[in-house]
Amino acid sequence: MSCVLRSENIYTLTDYGARVAVGIVDRKSPWPQDLKDDEKQALRRLQRDKYVSVRHVHGQAFESLVAKDIVIKETVDDHDVAALKRGLTSRYLTSPVRFVDLLMLEFTTRCNLNCRFCFKDRLPKITEQRIHDLAHAIEDTKRMGIGQFLFNGGELTISGEKWLDLVRLIACTGHVAGVTSNGWWGINEPFSVMGRRFGNAARFAATLRDAGISEIMFSLDGPREIHDAYRRCSGLYDRVIRAVAAAKTVGIRCDVSIVLRDGLEKNDRFFQDVMKIFELLDDPRSMAGKGKKTFRTGVLIEPEFDFGNASKSIAERQSAPYTIDRLEEFQGICKGITHGMKISIRANGEVEPCTIGTMGKGYGNIHDEPLPTIVNKMRASPVYRMFEKGTFVNYLPYFSRSLFGSRFFHSCTFFGIISSVAAGVEQLRAKDELNQESVTELNLRIAQEMGFACACQ
Repeated sequence: MSCVLRSENIYTLTDYGARVAVGIVDRKSPWPQDLKDDEKQALRRLQRDKYVSVRHVHGQAFESLVAKDIVIKETVDDHDVAALKRGLTSRYLTSPVRFVDLLMLEFTTRCNLNCRFCFKDRLPKITEQRIHDLAHAIEDTKRMGIGQFLFNGGELTISGEKWLDLVRLIACTGHVAGVTSNGWWGINEPFSVMGRRFGNAARFAATLRDAGISEIMFSLDGPREIHDAYRRCSGLYDRVIRAVAAAKTVGIRCDVSIVLRDGLEKNDRFFQDVMKIFELLDDPRSMAGKGKKTFRTGVLIEPEFDFGNASKSIAERQSAPYTIDRLEEFQGICKGITHGMKISIRANGEVEPCTIGTMGKGYGNIHDEPLPTIVNKMRASPVYRMFEKGTFVNYLPYFSRSLFGSRFFHSCTFFGIISSVAAGVEQLRAKDELNQESVTELNLRIAQEMGFACACQ
């Protein structure tokens, strides 16, 4: 490769482009990507060499990739070719989205239940209305080589039919579309939803399948009595069983989501039942422990959260495993915020690395700018820098232990609090209003918004 001269113009990959290149080169993604052959050839060259000089190539394919935010044209003032390549290689390898394999679409926060441990209960009840922005984001995600899309909420199945148009958009190119559900619709009698009348659960499941849904993740959080009590809905356990059977009948894969609380992880009989219901080859507890990807194993097991409807007092959390007195337990505990395997788009359009860990303090909003632009600005976002550098510890002096305590059952609870505190502190600092009184008010507001017991009595 020729030496780079001072003030040389080069083409190189953006962070968004790094994931596109991964799909084409590193992983040879089987998912269709909306790129021409000459664009793919240009990407392979950039993935291999990390940059090319503008004056050494015919730029039509490269300029097309620039227009798609996959490639950026930069001016470099470095004549050391080896140093330049090392820097660009490092940037490629540390792309925040390089390992992303899943786009989660919240779409709605509305739900027909009020579960005892739901952390979303206190969130504003909204449903995405600007479908065209989500459609653009989906197409941009496809171009990255990502093939898995999961709709969650809220409860999507009570949110009309607009989201099914997005499902069709995903499925028409062979990509995988799934949805989470509480299984309320598992009944053997006619019911109305989405403005239509369905004869039974199987006919409803067939409608989801025909739109393109190939996977449904059902929530099941204990044996019959426990599950119904947690979900505050008598008979729901049996509805879930019938919904699973109906979905299987029409060819939909059924996955399971389990919240571990009150010693459920020790209930061998329950997990044996789960294996039968969802036709699992291994015990869900062992599958989750191996750290395999949720959409490959069909299992999502999480500890309970510490806020919202699940909020416990500080005294009740004294046995919780995570404590901020040993911060090394939190350092690097969750790479999902900086180098995760999914991106989430909330019902308000906010793009987040983790719905819990950042509590809405994300990277940008798809209603304001395209997804590739947001991805390419991730590194510069305050929330990313805070977790990448571990500087969240700098905000501990502003963290109220009297409100939140210092021990948590779910590590992401702490991340959600500290990211909210950090954002609030910086806003107060910018207004020159940072003082003990304002920080106390900030902590109380966060505790109320997240539904901590200490702030809701």
